[in-house]
Amino acid sequence: MYSQSSKPSQSKAPSGSVQIKISNERLQLVFTYAGKRKYLSLGLWDSPANWKVAEAKAKLIEADMIYERFDPTLEKYRVRSSLTVPTPTVTPIAPVPTLAELWEQYTQYRSTQISASTLVRDYGKVAKQLKQVPYSVDNAVGVRDWLLKQYSSEVVRRTLVQLNACCSWAVKSGLIAQNPFAGMQRDIKRSKRETDRTPFRVEERDAILAAFEQNTYSPKYAPTCHSYYLPYVKFLFMTGCRPEEAAALKWKTHSGRLRAHPI
Repeated sequence: MYSQSSKPSQSKAPSGSVQIKISNERLQLVFTYAGKRKYLSLGLWDSPANWKVAEAKAKLIEADMIYERFDPTLEKYRVRSSLTVPTPTVTPIAPVPTLAELWEQYTQYRSTQISASTLVRDYGKVAKQLKQVPYSVDNAVGVRDWLLKQYSSEVVRRTLVQLNACCSWAVKSGLIAQNPFAGMQRDIKRSKRETDRTPFRVEERDAILAAFEQNTYSPKYAPTCHSYYLPYVKFLFMTGCRPEEAAALKWKTHSGRLRAHPI
């Protein structure tokens, strides 16, 4: 067996046993294996804590010799210095793209799936909004509250619908870890437009028609002056027709029937 001592033992260790000795104020293991004397310096100072380490190493060597798994290179029994412990590799985290950058990439993805007019009108509006938003993609609440201070609730609701779709795509594309706008549009109630449907009074109608009739300019610009549209405005008042419906009507006689001609 091995013994703990403040001075190195001079006696030889019996075959199969390991002794702990002190050499140059460092702990050393001494034992015999295959008829040869072995010395293993642990590189540890003589201290109570280090003696426990040495005892554990000695027991390991004795057990390995008994069960025929001894490592003759002694590498298995050396004390690993903390300085030699490999430093774990830290994978750098890719920076999270801004909300405007995400929207730009999403727009490029959608550009082949939607019409050019939708791309410019709808997606362009959102892009302009996001360039002014002072919050990042991970602060969805801040983005929502900022939008509500700038736009109507209906505009904000539609924008959040678009941001939800954008971030859902970004998650699937591996650009962000989660969609912070998922379902957020449901918190915005649709606003009911209060439209004044009270019709113009007779005097108001006459004043409007008079304004169109009196708004004349030089004959050179006659097609662009307001009086040019007087018959069209009169038609709207007399029929109650919607402007988009009236604009589609045409004047032209052919075989006794009314046919196409722009108003």
